[in-house]
Amino acid sequence: GTSTRVLYQKMDSSLRGNWATELVHIRQAAATVLGHTPLTIVAPAFPETGRVTIDGHVFVNGTALEDTDLWKQTGLTGSADIQLFLTEAGLKVELATLEQGALGPEALNMRLANCMEAGCDAFVCDAQGEGDLLTIATASRMLAEKPLWVGSAGLMRALVRGGERSGPPSSARPCTMVGKPILVVVGSASGASHAQFDALAAQQGVALGAWVSAPRWCWCRGW
Repeated sequence: GTSTRVLYQKMDSSLRGNWATELVHIRQAAATVLGHTPLTIVAPAFPETGRVTIDGHVFVNGTALEDTDLWKQTGLTGSADIQLFLTEAGLKVELATLEQGALGPEALNMRLANCMEAGCDAFVCDAQGEGDLLTIATASRMLAEKPLWVGSAGLMRALVRGGERSGPPSSARPCTMVGKPILVVVGSASGASHAQFDALAAQQGVALGAWVSAPRWCWCRGW
């Protein structure tokens, strides 16, 4: 709704999935609610896991994403250029490099505001460290109109660190037990995701299932 403080599209830090196409539809849905199409801030970097963005390209532990086994396992080809993904989805895109972000939140905020006035749809932000993400979060929170953030857990953490302290106390309820089974589906080709699935499947009260050449799934009872 219009009172929502953060509009966030979670994406994978290694660009897996149909995140760019999803973004187009999410922007349309947000425009219906807000009365205007929000500027999209795209920053998938997750420095804690070795995923950074330099000149709009994703690197994993210092290696260009398109040169990693992770890129090949997902069946992706071409360049891991975030701007290219967005441009092919029909969006007008601008880029903030590491050097531009290093000028501070106020300077980056001015660039974002100018981008909005020029009719830009999406703003891709480089990030190599946690400080870069915090600058992005702080600058974008200063915008007059609420943006749509698109990123991994890295950007979300920065938004929490940089903005939630000044907001009203959270009224969110603590997690509670549910009375119905929970279906967990893992469709990723990542070895780490499969290891996490195996760890979950080994827990008591979990019924395991799988299809050949399809996502693995399980039921979690009484969680």
